[in-house]
Parts: sequence; structure tokens; C-alpha cells
Amino acid sequence: MTAAILYATTSSRLYRSTDSGATWVEIGTGIYGGLLYALLPHPMTSGTVYCGTKAGIFRSTDFGNTWQEISGNFSFNKIKVLALAGDDNTIYTECQDNAVYRSFDNGNTWERCPEFLSCGNICAMAVHPFDPATVWALEGSG
Repeated sequence: MTAAILYATTSSRLYRSTDSGATWVEIGTGIYGGLLYALLPHPMTSGTVYCGTKAGIFRSTDFGNTWQEISGNFSFNKIKVLALAGDDNTIYTECQDNAVYRSFDNGNTWERCPEFLSCGNICAMAVHPFDPATVWALEGSG
């Protein structure tokens, strides 16, 4: 059986295991902005991982060894939720208590989505596996 690569985060540190969780190493070079909120490995692209922080969105393409900010044309804060479509290019995020944003070019540019929930406090999102324009969201009030 092949060992699984796992990722974990605390509020201030990122970790990776390459042996199904038997041992862990700290990663995260290039991430800044204080608190870490969301951590999401890309299910279709080996080695690609996304992290949402108090300062924006970061992506690693080398299993978390190095990171680059992909907030693009927006100044994001408190990125607590990230969701990926099955097309390798579409990313959704909620900028806490602000709005939901999406990128169709892997985080190079972002656009604000139309308002679709009243509370502005999204707890989770999922993207339809065959339609990247269809998103389900769970808001804080249920």
C-alpha cells in the first residue's frame, strides 16, 4: 500500500506527512498574514495545496514546500472557506462577512459572485463536479 500525503494546520503553522501521518514536518515558507484558516489540497493536481489566511489566499505547487499569494486583483482578508471545481481552474472563496468570490483561471483573477445568502458568514462550500458555476454553500445560521 502506498503511503498517503496528509496536510494539517493549526492557527499559525502548517504540517505535512508523507507516511500516512506517522511523522510530520512543518511547511509554509512564503505564507504570511498571521492566522491560518483554510487548508485544501487539490484532489486532481498532485502537489497543489491552497491555504486561506487572515491576509489572503496562497497556493503551493510543490507539496507545500513553498507558497505564493494568489489573491490577484482583490485584497482579501479572513479566508476561512475554499472550494475547488473539478476542472483544475475554478476556485471559490468567501471573504468572511464580505462576499463569495470566484476565479476561473486558478487564482490569477477574481470576481465577486452575486449575493446569494443573507448572513454573509459561510461555513462551507462545495462545487458541482461537472458544472463549475454551480455552488452549494452552508451559512452560519443554518
